[in-house]
Amino acid sequence: MGKYDERNHEGEPILCPREKCRRKNAPAGSDEFSPRCWDCNTFLNVTPVENGDEVVVDVEDIHENGSGVGKTDDGYVVLVEGLLPPARARVRITNVRPNYSEGEVVERVEEEDDGEEQHSDDDDEQSEDDDPSLGSRDNYWG
Repeated sequence: MGKYDERNHEGEPILCPREKCRRKNAPAGSDEFSPRCWDCNTFLNVTPVENGDEVVVDVEDIHENGSGVGKTDDGYVVLVEGLLPPARARVRITNVRPNYSEGEVVERVEEEDDGEEQHSDDDDEQSEDDDPSLGSRDNYWG
């Protein structure tokens, strides 16, 4: 597993960037792909984006530095400064790292309607009564 075999893989192999190794690794699209070299564990520098690319991300979390943590449709992580969850935006990649990228907001994109039912204000009031919010007197433990 993890070895490049021309009979089992379509596409060009990924060569290890380390001069002493230069091993052929499985292509990015294959089932045996790994972002690290199987021999020397060097990162293969394979990312789905490059500096200047624009991607649409869904921001669902906040990083410890305050940036929004967004993910593309295929799950690639992009940190976006100044964008807080929940949000969807088109982002220009400014810095590519081995495991994630950093980007800046180009424009906000409206959430896609997935066919979910929209709740009315009456439903929201009933849910507030059924489930008291944190910090309210109804939810006080002491």
